[in-house]
Amino acid sequence: MEFEEICRENYARIYNYILAKTGKKEAAEDIAQDVFLIALRKGDAFLHHEKPVAFLYVTARNLILEYYKKTKASFRQTGISQNICPTTL
Repeated sequence: MEFEEICRENYARIYNYILAKTGKKEAAEDIAQDVFLIALRKGDAFLHHEKPVAFLYVTARNLILEYYKKTKASFRQTGISQNICPTTL
């Protein structure tokens, strides 16, 4: 399977997964783009991965966690204390 085909078949699912976890369209767009950029940079390692779709979801999950860590840190810096992380990721 080629990279473009994997992107075409899975972009909407990955985007919707990220949107469901973040609740923000802009964040979902940015994170989804990063997911596929990471996969592209992996090159053949990604294309020959036993489960490339699982790789995309794991990468998305990791980037979502990173997003929440950064967002939470920015709340701390402004003095706003707010639990923004969902209980299940």
